[in-house]
Amino acid sequence: MQKLVDKISEQYGIDIISYGRLSSGILICGGTGLMMGVMDQCPGLNYCIDFDAYRGRKNIASFLRMVNSIFRPVCFGGWFFVTDPEPLLSAIAEETILYFRGKGQQSPGNCRDLQEFIREINALAPLHEYQQRLLDIKANEINIQK
Repeated sequence: MQKLVDKISEQYGIDIISYGRLSSGILICGGTGLMMGVMDQCPGLNYCIDFDAYRGRKNIASFLRMVNSIFRPVCFGGWFFVTDPEPLLSAIAEETILYFRGKGQQSPGNCRDLQEFIREINALAPLHEYQQRLLDIKANEINIQK
């Protein structure tokens, strides 16, 4: 999968960050702080993109349609967007997990708040069983109780 991701990244000129996890889930996020926080809380996701770096690109809709055909789940969120998110929303699949919070606006996403966004991601992208075993072994090695 990584070779495909590298090719997509090169073709569109968009950096797709891999966390090296056993998942094909992707987070497309507005802002690196939110992105890193969500990735820390959602170990079932492997890939992420800081969308702020690509604002105004003409091929974004094409890129998002391609993302929908390869990655599962696709999670898309941000605290706020200066530009109207509607063109982006129209390019993504119905089953995408969304969380937006516009200044003084109701979220156009399907999650009311960040906690619900994280719960929805973890429900669709559970930690892979193999990864969970590795974490359990590591936790036992350092005597951390769950």
